[in-house]
Amino acid sequence: MDWDEAGGSGVLGASAGNLETKASRDLYTFAVPAGGQFLYLDIGTYPYYGRWQLMSQGTGAQIATGRCWAGDKQVNNFPAGNYTLDFHGVKEALGTYSFEIR
Repeated sequence: MDWDEAGGSGVLGASAGNLETKASRDLYTFAVPAGGQFLYLDIGTYPYYGRWQLMSQGTGAQIATGRCWAGDKQVNNFPAGNYTLDFHGVKEALGTYSFEIR
């Protein structure tokens, strides 16, 4: 999902997804304006083997990563730029998750 393609205003908010099969992978692309933003992942109810990562599109650098068994996560003040948020399952991880970018 690309917020610009979905009619986004550039101000991101809450969103949610669902990994339907063990091969599912959800990718979200978005731009962070000057001043930075934070990402809050509400993944405490997502299946144990889920995995996520936040990548910079400009440098390819991994900004943050984690497994869903570690619980909810907040990534603070990442700098202006273009990013990809990647959710995918490991083993039999299926189900829903939500996140918020502000």
